[in-house]
Amino acid sequence: MNLSRLMILGLLADRGPMHGHQIRRAGELTNAEVWGGITGGAIYSELRKLGAEGLIRAVREEQVGRRPARTVYEITGEGRRSWSSSGTRPWTSSSAPPTRCLWCCCSRREVTRPSSASGWRPAAAG
Repeated sequence: MNLSRLMILGLLADRGPMHGHQIRRAGELTNAEVWGGITGGAIYSELRKLGAEGLIRAVREEQVGRRPARTVYEITGEGRRSWSSSGTRPWTSSSAPPTRCLWCCCSRREVTRPSSASGWRPAAAG
């Protein structure tokens, strides 16, 4: 599964329904283009593919003023299963930097730097 697909499914699974601009903005805020090569165009293309595969679905369109309408997407049950089985849950094992960054982008948790070779992990609740 490619990183743009993982990012979209992760964001929708964690944050709930979002429109493409919100997903693209989350990628921009976490420098997804730098660490994962995820561009705005890739996100919109992937949204269409994920919808065609039944992993996400459009739930409504929103329009503010004269701006173009925005489609709001949510993850489907099949999308959740795909996300869960992707094997990219970095909190269960040591992982490569793109996966760490993807996890940070797709969750609202803080992570702690490893003090040893044990890998990155979620910050302790406190």
